[in-house]
Amino acid sequence: KIYCKGREGRVLLEDAMLFALLLFPWALRHFDLLNNELKGPGYHRLSKSIRAELDQVFARRLNLKRAIKDKITTLFVNMSSLKKNRKNDTWPAWLRRKSYFLDCSRFYALYQEAIAGDALTDLKQFIEEAPKTVSEVQEEPVLPAAASTSDKPRRGGGRRGNNPAFCDEKYGVFGLRKG
Repeated sequence: KIYCKGREGRVLLEDAMLFALLLFPWALRHFDLLNNELKGPGYHRLSKSIRAELDQVFARRLNLKRAIKDKITTLFVNMSSLKKNRKNDTWPAWLRRKSYFLDCSRFYALYQEAIAGDALTDLKQFIEEAPKTVSEVQEEPVLPAAASTSDKPRRGGGRRGNNPAFCDEKYGVFGLRKG
């Protein structure tokens, strides 16, 4: 449905989100994601086991990068808290402040549409708006060449010769003569 209604712009779904949608039935069967109440060490253990299974079963064959595996794991692990805390089409404030909330809520919306047939309430979170008008490309203004302030020609970068760094005299350290 997203692609049908996405005529206002381009539909954006990250690779991790697409992989997560494809792998979610597998994860539900293996980890019982929606029925687990996770907090503290249980959350961490489930996260590690999902990541290990993803790596062993899919990541090597599909050449999934670590960032994608981590994002898929985050989406899977947080599904139970999203399902539990969804009330009257709103989310609790503490959940909205989480760094993972935006991606997880998008994933949950896609899951709800697939399972229950619920229409997505906010399509804007999936669609990048197309520009209204085509703007002309402006040429960069030509900047006048900067006038040189010193009479001496500038030297190239790096040190050359055997003079110390801050001295015009040969030998010695910083212009100090050898005795």
